[in-house]
Amino acid sequence: MLHFLPGPTGAPYLYQTKVLANGTVLVAWEPVPKKFLHGSLKGSIVIYRNINSSNQFENFTKKVSPNVNQTYLRGLEPQMMYSISVSAFTEHGVGPSSNVMYATTLPQRKKGILYFNEIRNKTCFFN
Repeated sequence: MLHFLPGPTGAPYLYQTKVLANGTVLVAWEPVPKKFLHGSLKGSIVIYRNINSSNQFENFTKKVSPNVNQTYLRGLEPQMMYSISVSAFTEHGVGPSSNVMYATTLPQRKKGILYFNEIRNKTCFFN
């Protein structure tokens, strides 16, 4: 009789999505407790989707090393809302998805605009 071990039966806890400049979002989570892993943690998968997209089934994924509990999602479209979740995986498979969080990216910074830095009293030119 063959016995198959399940993948993780618990999900990570997604606790932060921080919107940064240039289409970047920082994502951070708490790992799955060891008693719910049922094997060796091989990594995490961040699943994200532009909910403003006409293709509602187009998900993107990013694999992350097992010792990492945060990552940056880069190259996201400006002024779009993304749904984000995380799953852990072991040698036996992928576990359930975490709670979902949402992040809306910032508008794209226009090139060649002058910005005034009040702290240093200087004008800076950003490209």
